[in-house]
Amino acid sequence: MYDVNNEEAVYVVTYKELLFTVIVFLIILFALYPKGILKDQISADQSNYDLSMIYLKDLLEHNPNDDSLKLILLEKYVQAGEIEHSLELSKSLLQSKNIYIRNKAIVLAYQTKKIKYFSINDEKQQKALHNDLKKLFTTIYTEKLYNDNAERWHNEAVFVHNPQAAYYFLQIMLKDDPTNVDLLREGYYLSLNLYKRADSMEFINSLEKYDTSNSTKWAMDKYDIFIRYKDYKSAETILQRYAKDSIEIQEKLAQFYLMIKKYEAASDTYLKLYYVSKNEDLQEQYLVKSIKALQSGNLLKEAANLVHQYESKYIGNVKMRKFFLRIYLAAGELEYASQLSKKILRYENKL
Repeated sequence: MYDVNNEEAVYVVTYKELLFTVIVFLIILFALYPKGILKDQISADQSNYDLSMIYLKDLLEHNPNDDSLKLILLEKYVQAGEIEHSLELSKSLLQSKNIYIRNKAIVLAYQTKKIKYFSINDEKQQKALHNDLKKLFTTIYTEKLYNDNAERWHNEAVFVHNPQAAYYFLQIMLKDDPTNVDLLREGYYLSLNLYKRADSMEFINSLEKYDTSNSTKWAMDKYDIFIRYKDYKSAETILQRYAKDSIEIQEKLAQFYLMIKKYEAASDTYLKLYYVSKNEDLQEQYLVKSIKALQSGNLLKEAANLVHQYESKYIGNVKMRKFFLRIYLAAGELEYASQLSKKILRYENKL
């Protein structure tokens, strides 16, 4: 076609003429160019999506059962965000007899379904897609179809709720960044959930070392691990070490002694808390707990003797007086009970 507005004749190519030229070129190309090399070039071409798709579709017309061409087409669809086409083609390639193509299709199907998952708002459809993603990911993980991007696959494992895989990829990440507190923290909780005791202890030790602002918290987590596995000696050592600087941990130590039936040690620990406390209500609570700890171990005489030491201080406290009398009677210490009753009468008369 000529442009009549110009003094010199200029030929302008129409779209139909261009398309005809491309088709003629493709016919010559298919006839003369080795198919394997052509596939590689189409697969590698990232610059012209439309032209690549024309090549591919024409190739597939001549080779409709060529799964390798379909795989290249699938990759192009995924790159272009053609989700529905990707899903349809990946479904076909998942049945391929060629294991390489089938494995590649599994990874691409996972990638496509995940995009689809986040593009819809229907809860029922999302749930179905998430179940599909779980199955595909399990195959990717067990068949080792993943690449070297450990961070990506760790995140995918978290997304599909696969702690075993998440833990595996996390360990790879830690090899490159062994002091990363966030990774160590996640590794610790994953190892706990997976019942990997030795690994849990390694993570805790690293967290105590590198997460210095939370060293007490990690020490208490270590205590919980020891309790979980009934290593009471190690648990006691940790509590004793940190109890010196924390009332909360002293209380935990007293409760620990009760749990392992060291009743006198529990009573003594509550008494220490009684003396360090400046609050009268708290002092009263700690004293009661100290006495009850002895009672729990059926150490009734010892409980009565302890009450006897403090009865005068609480003579004006009606609630504590009644509590003391019950302790005396339970221990069979009638003389102590009688003496306290007389003290109470004298105190009341003075009022």
